[in-house]
Amino acid sequence: MDSMTLIVAAIAAVAILLIAVGIASSGGGSGVSARLERYTSTRGDKKKEKPEGIAELLAASTALASLNRVVEGRDFGANLARELARADLKLKPSEFLAIWATATVGTPVLFFIIGFVVPSFQSLIALIGGLLLGFFVPRGWLNRRKSSRLNAFNKQLPDTITLVANALRAGSSFLQAIELVVRESRPPISTEFARVIREVNLGLPFDQAMENMVRRM
Repeated sequence: MDSMTLIVAAIAAVAILLIAVGIASSGGGSGVSARLERYTSTRGDKKKEKPEGIAELLAASTALASLNRVVEGRDFGANLARELARADLKLKPSEFLAIWATATVGTPVLFFIIGFVVPSFQSLIALIGGLLLGFFVPRGWLNRRKSSRLNAFNKQLPDTITLVANALRAGSSFLQAIELVVRESRPPISTEFARVIREVNLGLPFDQAMENMVRRM
């Protein structure tokens, strides 16, 4: 194989890697509630909202936005959005699907390029293995992150309930009790209750803010 083919293959692999990294770095969520949740999960630094680099350009892509509207209009898109929220990944369903597709296609391409150094990577079995690896790893990573976060949340929940109950007995309001949880607890409990407080401070009804936390957890 000539040097020009090698150069083209290398450029393709790098491009696929940049697309995956860029999409993974971009913020997620669509709709009023999702945008509010995304806003409240940050410190409100407006400078961070300015497009910078490939991640923001990809996030602003019209094609990706259109794909996200189509995906979120389907049941599997709503389920995927809920799983992303539970894993605390600030990605739109379309962005995760793009990462998934990129990994599925990019992994065998990467194996093929490595095969110029290690010929066994260019075998049919290795390429199929790379395809399966790229297909299953993103989903497995999402499930692992979600399970780990939910387990940590559940382990902290009894102590949190006790803390809230004691604060209420001392005469604090429920919102003040939640603020105490944020100060005294560790993530993910402190992170989730801090989001509730920020959403309420931005004008979201308290019940809706709690429902958002339930959806995430």
